Amino acid sequence: MTVQKLPNVGDRVGVGRKRGFIRFVGNLHINVGSGEIWLGIEWDNDGDGKHDGILQGKRYFQTRKPRSGSFVRLKDAILGKGFIETLKDQYSGQDEQLEEIIFVIKQKEFDFSYVEKRSILVLESKYVAHLEKNVNQKFDRCLELSLANNLLSTFKDVFDILSLFPSITVVDLSFNKMKLMDEMTKTLKYVTSLNLSSCLLDVETISKLQCFPNLKNLYLMNNELEYVPDLSGYEKLELVDLSANPLVDFTKLWKLKDLKRLSTLNLKKCGFTSVQFDEKLGFDALECLWLDSNPFGDWESINQLARLPSLKNIRTGDLYVANRNLQTYEIFVAKLPKIKILNGCTITETERTNCEKFFQVRFSEPPILKVHEQDLARFEAKYGAVYEKPPEEETNIKQIKMKLKYGDKVINRTILLSVNMENIVAMASRLLRFDPSRVEVKVEIQKGVFDTVEWNSSRVLRAFEPEEGAMIEFVDE
Repeated sequence: MTVQKLPNVGDRVGVGRKRGFIRFVGNLHINVGSGEIWLGIEWDNDGDGKHDGILQGKRYFQTRKPRSGSFVRLKDAILGKGFIETLKDQYSGQDEQLEEIIFVIKQKEFDFSYVEKRSILVLESKYVAHLEKNVNQKFDRCLELSLANNLLSTFKDVFDILSLFPSITVVDLSFNKMKLMDEMTKTLKYVTSLNLSSCLLDVETISKLQCFPNLKNLYLMNNELEYVPDLSGYEKLELVDLSANPLVDFTKLWKLKDLKRLSTLNLKKCGFTSVQFDEKLGFDALECLWLDSNPFGDWESINQLARLPSLKNIRTGDLYVANRNLQTYEIFVAKLPKIKILNGCTITETERTNCEKFFQVRFSEPPILKVHEQDLARFEAKYGAVYEKPPEEETNIKQIKMKLKYGDKVINRTILLSVNMENIVAMASRLLRFDPSRVEVKVEIQKGVFDTVEWNSSRVLRAFEPEEGAMIEFVDE
């Protein structure tokens, strides 16, 4: 009779698509005498279990999360398979997930010829834990390999497998929980993209991964990193994904500022409450920045983002709320003059002009905040002053309630008499959704009597002497 070898506490284990660490091996007090071996497992995902290691009042192990623990019979758990064995299962038609791929098996021996011709191999959510001994196969044509969500636990096992792929460029190791080797002497010079998301790696481990000298894309999402690793050895890095790590303090990113080729940085869900760069800014090549789901909404953070010399594409999500009748989108477009794409939407020149003029109108009203002074000076140089200085003797009405109409839409707005028509049209075009250059503008100077004015006129509202409740109508030409 074959006796199954018992695993060790700390080994990786899989049941279905769930992966976890073994925290207990032995008998349970609820079935004493049965001789049945149970595994106490701490699953990678909180909620995949039922408890934190306690069974009917007795603690067998302790999990980090309250509902990530389970007990599973040893016979129902998979403790890891070899890479070649898994490859055969996947690409021989035995795997139901890949029924459309059929291979020829001669004399019960697996034919590797088809697999060796493939440029992409995918072994996601299997049970790969190591490379078998005395493997002679080479996959010279394979450029991309996915081993996501397997049972790999050391980089030695990873490097053993990658030694079969001399031309590999893209490697996905996400959702494998791995420990660092004592010495990492191997060099994988062809790898340009490496996914280490959700691998429970620490800063020290990542900083020592200098065996990928030509790495361009590095994905480190959700590794519980509280600090940014030293990536100075990765001189060719173009993309770094640090999303869903509790970094909290934006100044920790200083370790990345001297990466000369870094053009894309993902910082979603990092817990930042503000954006602050050093006096020596750095990030010279940064074009794309993702900041969704960070709890900051201060004006100075936007001013800091405007300092980035190459920023063209930014994702902010719902970081800011509407202010002075401006939506978040309009605020970012106005205050970040170099960006071309915001939250996935391309910014047209007309749209930018409208946002800037609308921002100028709303934030030129006193009191003028210091954080906006530089922006308002830029807009005044570009479009001219929003307000005329009223005559010293005029101390009465400075603003008036008016109706703005376009088609069937009518809205009421309180407008300062010193605002020029061009800025009123810019504001109305955002609220009523029309192209300001394609409408005729009519100002009601007496009840039912309208004066026509150019949409980009510098005349101020006071010049028309409008009455309270008068209308400005915008008619398509």
